[in-house]
Amino acid sequence: MRPTNIQSTEKIYLDANFLIAYFIPNHIDYAGSRKLFFEFISNQNELFLSNLGIDELLYKIFRASESKNKTTGFSKYASKFETILKEFKKNPDNFKFIEFKKAIVGADNAVANIKNYDLAPRDAFHLAYMQEVGISSIATKDKNFGNIPGIKVFSY
Repeated sequence: MRPTNIQSTEKIYLDANFLIAYFIPNHIDYAGSRKLFFEFISNQNELFLSNLGIDELLYKIFRASESKNKTTGFSKYASKFETILKEFKKNPDNFKFIEFKKAIVGADNAVANIKNYDLAPRDAFHLAYMQEVGISSIATKDKNFGNIPGIKVFSY
């Protein structure tokens, strides 16, 4: 369930599934993700992305563009990937790219998240990024984030 009160001071982590829905026009959640995104922008929220999320986004765009039996290679999609990254770079006041200050500490925190919240490894890493930067809100369809104390989930 999506909270309806988005605070303008909220820092919001954009999960890969939110980004995938936003950038793939025939995705079932395309309209909902775009509506929520524009709410974030109109509220002037700080939106956070990680390279892990970007990697998932680019890979899913590649897979959605290819037939199941035919793969032509990633280089064919490099210009599409560049266009997506330009979208994030257009609004540096809204989009913040984050990474771990110390990779091993981030990995340790992700493992703790797996243990404490029974998260899949990728979700545990997304949560570890949020924890490192002090983000308590996430745009995602993953229901498991709703079970984590102190985390506010914006679904779409």
